[in-house]
Amino acid sequence: MNTKTTILAILTLLFLACQRPQEEQLARDYYQALNRSDFERIAQLQFDSVRVKEGPYNTAYSINDYVNWLQWDSVFRPTYEILDLKTDEEGVVLTVSKVCQRIQFLNGGPMVSKERIQFKEGKMYALEIQEFLSFDGDGWNTKKEQLVNWIAEHHPELNGFINDQSLQGGLNYLKALELYAKRSSN
Repeated sequence: MNTKTTILAILTLLFLACQRPQEEQLARDYYQALNRSDFERIAQLQFDSVRVKEGPYNTAYSINDYVNWLQWDSVFRPTYEILDLKTDEEGVVLTVSKVCQRIQFLNGGPMVSKERIQFKEGKMYALEIQEFLSFDGDGWNTKKEQLVNWIAEHHPELNGFINDQSLQGGLNYLKALELYAKRSSN
């Protein structure tokens, strides 16, 4: 009986050891697909839905809804860089740097976060932003407020851009950033 338990434990450990490198590669593939805005590949990497948790916000997305949200984000041409990657019993833990036009304006540089990706049946099913390691919340909010107020006064046709996370909303946000930058350079 003791021998059977030992053999079962060894087989379980070997199985888990084989899965971890696969999960690490899936995490790398996910960020590479984000960098290419390869929505088809991103959808292939997802389980039937994906949960995204950031601070107090916990949202479950269908694959289509998640891809639509990522299309909004892709308008700003983000670049993701994995700075650190480890596995633990709950999945893959990464330190990720992200920069894009929106983040550059609001944060003044890249945003670095500690993230966890969890997998089910070889597919990504949860992404949690555990903490921001490089994020200027006060500066972000001040710049966002200045941008929204200036757009409301000078380009009211773009009002609502800040909350519209559709592809068109992203294009409006980008237009607002461009108009605000031109205002600042004059």
